[in-house]
Amino acid sequence: MMTESRQETEETIQELESSLLKVQDELTKYKQLGEVLEKEGAIPDNRSFEFLDILLASKLHTAEAEV
Repeated sequence: MMTESRQETEETIQELESSLLKVQDELTKYKQLGEVLEKEGAIPDNRSFEFLDILLASKLHTAEAEV
């Protein structure tokens, strides 16, 4: 019984670590996109990060729903 619980815990930890890596990758992509948008002047006054925050929050909400 104890071994099964420990195995489930380890599997959950692995799933969470995998999800965290995916989120970190997405965050890096959004940060890079924000930098490009600012550099190109597509979104003035550093508002690109506000825009990207909305996109990231939406993506995280979707990821939470999948878990």
